[in-house]
Amino acid sequence: MSDLNREKILKEKGYVETRGPNGTRRIFTPEEYEEFMKELDAYPDKHKADQLKRMLNPVYHEPERG
Repeated sequence: MSDLNREKILKEKGYVETRGPNGTRRIFTPEEYEEFMKELDAYPDKHKADQLKRMLNPVYHEPERG
């Protein structure tokens, strides 16, 4: 399956794919992604949490309006 087709299918189902350092990828369900970001927000070392958030930028993700 090509990357474009995979991204389209995952996006239609609401999944979030992230790309991290060294080409690592992780696919989250919407609930898993939200929970993961909450855990990073609660991480005691804010500098490291911010670094992790930047490293795990989603390939695609509909930003929350708020």
